Amino acid sequence: MSSATIQQASRTTAQSPPDWEAARYLAFERERTRPARDLLAQVPPELHPRRVVDLGCGPGNSSALLAERYPEAHVTGVDTSPNMLEKARAALPNITFQLGDLRKYSPPAEDGPVDLYYSNATFQWLSVDERIPAIRRYLDLLPPGGCFAVQVPNNFNEPSHKMMREVAIQEPFRQQYGANMPGNRGFPTPSELYDAFKPHCQTVDIWHTIYEHKLASHQAIVDWVATTGLRPYMEPLVDEEQRREFVERYLELLRPEYPTLVDGGVLLRFPRLFVVMTK
Repeated sequence: MSSATIQQASRTTAQSPPDWEAARYLAFERERTRPARDLLAQVPPELHPRRVVDLGCGPGNSSALLAERYPEAHVTGVDTSPNMLEKARAALPNITFQLGDLRKYSPPAEDGPVDLYYSNATFQWLSVDERIPAIRRYLDLLPPGGCFAVQVPNNFNEPSHKMMREVAIQEPFRQQYGANMPGNRGFPTPSELYDAFKPHCQTVDIWHTIYEHKLASHQAIVDWVATTGLRPYMEPLVDEEQRREFVERYLELLRPEYPTLVDGGVLLRFPRLFVVMTK
C-alpha cells in the first residue's frame, strides 16, 4: 500500500464531532450520490413541498438533487461539519446551509412547517439507542401528508467492516480501545422500523438495494472508508505507527475478500437500507 493511503487513513483522526474532509468524501461522488437519487425517486410524486430539510447534507450533493427536484421549495441543508458546509456553500450559493446536530435540530417555527425531511447516509452515525427516537422526533414535526425519507448503509456484516473489527481485537489495538471498542451493531431491522413508525404514519415503504461499486483497487476500498467507517477505529490511536499498522493489516484482510477483476479493479458490495414514510 502506498504511503499516501496510509497517511490519508491516518489523518482520519479529528476533533469530535468529526470534521470530515469534503474533498476526500467527494472522491467517490458519483457512487455516493447514486443512492441519494434512488431515495429521492421514491418520495411520493404527489408531494409538492414548500420547505425541504436535508439532514446530514455533507458537501451538498444530495441538497443539489433536492433543489433540482423541487425548484419552488426552500431547501435547507444541515450538517455538523464546518468543512462539509463550506464546500456546500461554495458549490450551491442559492441553498441555505446550517451547522446543526440532527439529534437536536428543529427548523424555525416562524418559517412554517417542513414538508419533507430527507437524509442520505447520516442516521447510522447516531448511537443504537438514538436512531429510532431521532427519526420519530422528525415525524412528529411533519404536517399531515408530509414525508420523511432516509437511507443508511447496511454493511455492518460486509467484509469492508468485518475486517475492521477483526483488526481491532488484535494487539496492540485491543488494549488501546479498552472498554471503548469501536463498532456499532447494524441499523434496526425492517420489521423493527415498521413497527416503530407505522402507528404514526399513513405509509411506510422499506427496501434494500445492493450496489456493486467498481473501484480501481483494494487501496480504493481503504480510501472509501477512510472518511467514514474507518474513522472510529483511527481516532483512539494517537500513535502514527499504530495507525499505519492498523491500515496495513486491514488491507491485507481485504484482499482475499474482494477478488481482483479482469481489469485490475474490484467490486465493493455495498448494501443500503431505504425508508420512505408519509405521515
